[in-house]
Amino acid sequence: MPSQQQGPGIAFSDKHLEILKDLHNFSRLKRYHGLLPHKETLFYDPDVFQELRDNALVEKGIIFTSCGSTLKGYRLADGVRERLRESGVDLTSPSKNSEALEEVEDFLEPEHIDILVDVYHLSQTHKYGGIAPKEMLSEHEKKMVKMLYDSGYIFYIKLKGAEVKHRKGYILSRRGACLLRDLDCVA
Repeated sequence: MPSQQQGPGIAFSDKHLEILKDLHNFSRLKRYHGLLPHKETLFYDPDVFQELRDNALVEKGIIFTSCGSTLKGYRLADGVRERLRESGVDLTSPSKNSEALEEVEDFLEPEHIDILVDVYHLSQTHKYGGIAPKEMLSEHEKKMVKMLYDSGYIFYIKLKGAEVKHRKGYILSRRGACLLRDLDCVA
């Protein structure tokens, strides 16, 4: 049974907290201007996501760039972090996913975990600007990387800009990060 925490005007399930924590994590990524890209929201239950929007916890944003492209996405509404903290909800605490080990046994192989660990460590390296460059993961089988992407364990990023060194790569999703923590692969 999903855990329930009380927040501002809503009882949070694990699904609510997962979305809020992912929004919080994306807010620190400069390349997305603090937005969780719209295409990444397809991994979430649309009803749960809409419930957060209806309760004014999540708001839609659009970034217009000088090159004419736009970034559509979502972010935590102003003051939500403070309201959640006052309600006892910590967006920075790792959520212990009790199903993580079962998932590993069901369809993830040791090679999948190796890829996730590589993505984690490469994206922590300052040299790569917060992403695991695509070319650095080319030694892994493409099918395995694609399966991790399709399953929501990693996000694919394409960057544009004059000062961008590594333009294509991956970052861990909240789901991937929690899995690695549950397996004690990362701190």
